[in-house]
Amino acid sequence: MSLSNRAYIQAGDDYYLGPFSKVQIPDEDMDIHLRPVWSGEQALTPVYRTNTPGEEEKIAEGFEREERLTATVNGEELVWIERRLFVRSFMYAKAFETALRERLDQAQAALEALNECKQGKRHFLEIEPLRQAAEEIVCQYRVEGLLNLSFTEQVQERNVRQYGDRPAEVRIEREVNLEVSRNETAIEQAGTHFGWRVYGTNHSTKHLPLPKAVLAYRNEYLWKGALPA
Repeated sequence: MSLSNRAYIQAGDDYYLGPFSKVQIPDEDMDIHLRPVWSGEQALTPVYRTNTPGEEEKIAEGFEREERLTATVNGEELVWIERRLFVRSFMYAKAFETALRERLDQAQAALEALNECKQGKRHFLEIEPLRQAAEEIVCQYRVEGLLNLSFTEQVQERNVRQYGDRPAEVRIEREVNLEVSRNETAIEQAGTHFGWRVYGTNHSTKHLPLPKAVLAYRNEYLWKGALPA
Protein backbone atom coordinates (compact mmCIF):
# COMPACT_ATOMS: atom_id res chain seq x y z
CA MET A 1 0.00 0.00 0.00
CA SER A 2 2.90 2.39 -0.60
CA LEU A 3 2.04 5.38 -2.77
CA SER A 4 4.32 4.15 -5.55
CA ASN A 5 2.63 0.73 -5.63
CA ARG A 6 -0.84 2.25 -5.66
CA ALA A 7 0.18 4.66 -8.42
CA TYR A 8 1.59 1.79 -10.50
CA ILE A 9 -1.70 -0.10 -10.17
CA GLN A 10 -3.70 3.02 -11.01
CA ALA A 11 -1.53 3.68 -14.08
CA GLY A 12 -2.32 0.17 -15.30
CA ASP A 13 -6.07 0.80 -15.03
CA ASP A 14 -6.31 -1.82 -12.31
CA TYR A 15 -7.86 -1.70 -8.86
CA TYR A 16 -6.41 -2.01 -5.38
CA LEU A 17 -7.84 -2.51 -1.91
CA GLY A 18 -5.72 -2.77 1.21
CA PRO A 19 -5.12 -1.50 4.75
CA PHE A 20 -2.82 1.36 5.68
CA SER A 21 -0.22 1.03 8.41
CA LYS A 22 0.23 3.48 11.27
CA VAL A 23 3.21 4.88 9.40
CA GLN A 24 0.87 5.94 6.60
CA ILE A 25 -2.01 6.95 8.88
CA PRO A 26 -0.48 7.89 12.27
CA ASP A 27 -2.57 8.03 15.44
CA GLU A 28 -2.67 11.84 15.35
CA ASP A 29 -4.27 11.83 11.89
CA MET A 30 -6.61 9.02 12.90
CA ASP A 31 -7.85 11.07 15.85
CA ILE A 32 -8.72 13.96 13.55
CA HIS A 33 -10.82 11.70 11.34
CA LEU A 34 -12.54 10.01 14.29
CA ARG A 35 -13.54 13.16 16.18
CA PRO A 36 -16.78 13.57 14.18
CA VAL A 37 -17.60 9.94 15.06
CA TRP A 38 -17.06 10.53 18.77
CA SER A 39 -19.14 13.71 18.68
CA GLY A 40 -21.97 11.97 16.86
CA GLU A 41 -21.66 14.14 13.74
CA GLN A 42 -20.43 11.35 11.48
CA ALA A 43 -22.97 8.72 10.42
CA LEU A 44 -21.64 5.17 10.16
CA THR A 45 -22.45 2.54 7.56
CA PRO A 46 -23.07 -0.91 9.06
CA VAL A 47 -21.41 -4.04 7.71
CA TYR A 48 -23.29 -7.33 7.95
CA ARG A 49 -22.37 -10.90 7.18
CA THR A 50 -24.39 -14.10 7.18
CA ASN A 51 -23.34 -16.33 10.08
CA THR A 52 -23.59 -20.11 10.33
CA PRO A 53 -27.28 -20.23 11.34
CA GLY A 54 -28.00 -18.09 8.28
CA GLU A 55 -28.68 -14.92 10.25
CA GLU A 56 -27.46 -11.43 9.43
CA GLU A 57 -24.80 -10.36 11.95
CA LYS A 58 -23.44 -6.84 12.27
CA ILE A 59 -19.66 -7.21 12.35
CA ALA A 60 -18.37 -3.71 11.65
CA GLU A 61 -19.24 -0.13 10.84
CA GLY A 62 -17.47 2.72 9.12
CA PHE A 63 -17.39 5.76 6.89
CA GLU A 64 -15.29 6.99 4.01
CA ARG A 65 -13.40 10.02 2.79
CA GLU A 66 -11.91 10.91 -0.59
CA GLU A 67 -8.29 11.92 -1.10
CA ARG A 68 -6.83 13.45 -4.26
CA LEU A 69 -3.47 11.83 -4.97
CA THR A 70 -0.68 12.70 -7.36
CA ALA A 71 2.34 10.61 -8.30
CA THR A 72 4.79 10.20 -11.15
CA VAL A 73 4.81 6.90 -13.04
CA ASN A 74 7.29 6.33 -15.89
CA GLY A 75 7.92 10.06 -16.11
CA GLU A 76 4.24 10.99 -16.34
CA GLU A 77 2.27 12.71 -13.61
CA LEU A 78 -0.74 10.76 -12.49
CA VAL A 79 -3.74 12.21 -10.62
CA TRP A 80 -6.58 10.14 -9.17
CA ILE A 81 -9.13 10.01 -6.38
CA GLU A 82 -8.62 7.47 -3.63
CA ARG A 83 -11.34 6.41 -1.25
CA ARG A 84 -10.27 6.03 2.38
CA LEU A 85 -12.48 3.57 4.25
CA PHE A 86 -12.44 4.01 8.02
CA VAL A 87 -13.74 0.75 9.48
CA ARG A 88 -14.27 -0.39 13.05
CA SER A 89 -14.36 -4.16 13.46
CA PHE A 90 -16.27 -5.27 16.55
CA MET A 91 -14.22 -8.46 16.79
CA TYR A 92 -10.93 -6.57 16.70
CA ALA A 93 -12.24 -3.98 19.15
CA LYS A 94 -13.17 -6.74 21.60
CA ALA A 95 -9.75 -8.36 21.22
CA PHE A 96 -7.99 -5.06 21.91
CA GLU A 97 -10.20 -4.43 24.95
CA THR A 98 -9.53 -7.89 26.36
CA ALA A 99 -5.78 -7.48 25.88
CA LEU A 100 -5.85 -4.07 27.58
CA ARG A 101 -7.78 -5.41 30.57
CA GLU A 102 -5.25 -8.21 30.94
CA ARG A 103 -2.35 -5.75 30.87
CA LEU A 104 -4.10 -3.56 33.42
CA ASP A 105 -4.59 -6.55 35.73
CA GLN A 106 -0.95 -7.55 35.41
CA ALA A 107 0.31 -4.01 35.89
CA GLN A 108 -1.88 -3.40 38.92
CA ALA A 109 -0.75 -6.65 40.55
CA ALA A 110 2.92 -5.81 39.92
CA LEU A 111 2.48 -2.28 41.30
CA GLU A 112 0.71 -3.45 44.45
CA ALA A 113 3.49 -6.01 44.97
CA LEU A 114 5.93 -3.11 45.41
CA ASN A 115 4.37 -2.50 48.83
CA GLU A 116 5.16 -6.01 50.05
CA CYS A 117 7.91 -6.37 52.60
CA LYS A 118 9.34 -9.84 52.28
CA GLN A 119 12.71 -11.42 52.84
CA GLY A 120 14.83 -11.10 49.73
CA LYS A 121 12.51 -8.47 48.29
CA ARG A 122 13.49 -4.81 47.98
CA HIS A 123 11.79 -2.62 50.57
CA PHE A 124 11.39 1.03 49.61
CA LEU A 125 12.15 3.64 52.24
CA GLU A 126 11.82 6.71 50.05
CA ILE A 127 9.19 7.83 47.57
CA GLU A 128 11.43 8.59 44.59
CA PRO A 129 12.85 5.06 44.14
CA LEU A 130 9.33 3.69 44.56
CA ARG A 131 8.05 6.13 41.93
CA GLN A 132 10.75 5.09 39.47
CA ALA A 133 9.98 1.40 39.97
CA ALA A 134 6.27 2.08 39.44
CA GLU A 135 6.89 4.05 36.24
CA GLU A 136 8.97 1.18 34.85
CA ILE A 137 6.06 -1.21 35.44
CA VAL A 138 3.57 1.16 33.83
CA CYS A 139 5.83 1.45 30.79
CA GLN A 140 6.44 -2.30 30.66
CA TYR A 141 2.73 -3.07 30.43
CA ARG A 142 1.95 -0.08 28.16
CA VAL A 143 -0.73 1.39 30.41
CA GLU A 144 0.54 4.96 30.59
CA GLY A 145 -2.16 7.34 31.78
CA LEU A 146 -4.61 4.53 32.54
CA LEU A 147 -3.73 4.04 36.21
CA ASN A 148 -3.81 6.51 39.08
CA LEU A 149 -0.71 6.25 41.27
CA SER A 150 -0.68 7.82 44.73
CA PHE A 151 2.45 7.83 46.90
CA THR A 152 2.35 8.35 50.66
CA GLU A 153 5.08 8.58 53.27
CA GLN A 154 4.83 8.07 57.00
CA VAL A 155 7.59 9.20 59.34
CA GLN A 156 7.73 7.98 62.93
CA GLU A 157 10.13 8.56 65.77
CA ARG A 158 10.98 5.56 67.93
CA ASN A 159 12.81 5.78 71.22
CA VAL A 160 15.49 3.12 71.58
CA ARG A 161 16.66 2.44 75.13
CA GLN A 162 20.26 2.14 76.15
CA TYR A 163 21.62 -1.36 75.80
CA GLY A 164 25.10 -2.19 77.03
CA ASP A 165 27.55 0.19 75.41
CA ARG A 166 24.91 1.45 73.02
CA PRO A 167 23.46 4.76 74.13
CA ALA A 168 19.78 5.58 74.07
CA GLU A 169 18.64 7.24 70.85
CA VAL A 170 15.68 8.37 68.80
CA ARG A 171 15.37 6.56 65.49
CA ILE A 172 13.53 7.97 62.51
CA GLU A 173 11.58 5.28 60.70
CA ARG A 174 10.09 5.93 57.28
CA GLU A 175 7.48 3.93 55.46
CA VAL A 176 6.36 4.66 51.90
CA ASN A 177 3.35 3.18 50.22
CA LEU A 178 1.81 3.10 46.76
CA GLU A 179 -1.93 3.13 46.12
CA VAL A 180 -3.19 2.12 42.66
CA SER A 181 -6.56 2.70 41.06
CA ARG A 182 -7.85 2.66 37.50
CA ASN A 183 -8.54 5.81 35.53
CA GLU A 184 -11.83 4.61 34.08
CA THR A 185 -12.35 7.81 32.09
CA ALA A 186 -8.99 7.38 30.34
CA ILE A 187 -9.64 3.66 29.82
CA GLU A 188 -13.00 4.40 28.22
CA GLN A 189 -11.41 7.02 25.99
CA ALA A 190 -8.71 4.57 24.93
CA GLY A 191 -11.44 2.11 24.00
CA THR A 192 -12.86 4.48 21.40
CA HIS A 193 -9.76 3.79 19.28
CA PHE A 194 -10.09 0.02 19.41
CA GLY A 195 -10.87 -1.88 16.23
CA TRP A 196 -10.43 1.02 13.79
CA ARG A 197 -8.47 0.54 10.61
CA VAL A 198 -8.17 2.48 7.36
CA TYR A 199 -8.36 0.88 3.94
CA GLY A 200 -7.58 2.52 0.63
CA THR A 201 -9.10 1.77 -2.75
CA ASN A 202 -9.30 3.40 -6.16
CA HIS A 203 -12.51 1.59 -6.96
CA SER A 204 -15.84 3.41 -7.19
CA THR A 205 -18.46 3.43 -4.47
CA LYS A 206 -20.97 2.12 -6.99
CA HIS A 207 -19.08 -1.10 -7.66
CA LEU A 208 -17.33 -1.48 -4.31
CA PRO A 209 -19.35 0.10 -1.49
CA LEU A 210 -17.85 0.07 1.99
CA PRO A 211 -19.62 -3.09 3.27
CA LYS A 212 -18.63 -5.08 0.19
CA ALA A 213 -15.04 -3.80 0.45
CA VAL A 214 -14.76 -5.01 4.04
CA LEU A 215 -16.08 -8.45 3.17
CA ALA A 216 -13.89 -8.63 0.06
CA TYR A 217 -10.75 -7.93 2.04
CA ARG A 218 -11.71 -10.52 4.64
CA ASN A 219 -12.14 -13.09 1.85
CA GLU A 220 -15.75 -13.45 2.91
CA TYR A 221 -17.05 -11.91 -0.28
CA LEU A 222 -15.95 -14.01 -3.24
CA TRP A 223 -15.09 -12.26 -6.49
CA LYS A 224 -14.91 -14.22 -9.70
CA GLY A 225 -11.80 -12.85 -11.34
CA ALA A 226 -10.70 -9.25 -10.88
CA LEU A 227 -12.66 -6.54 -9.10
CA PRO A 228 -15.48 -5.45 -11.42
CA ALA A 229 -14.98 -2.31 -13.43
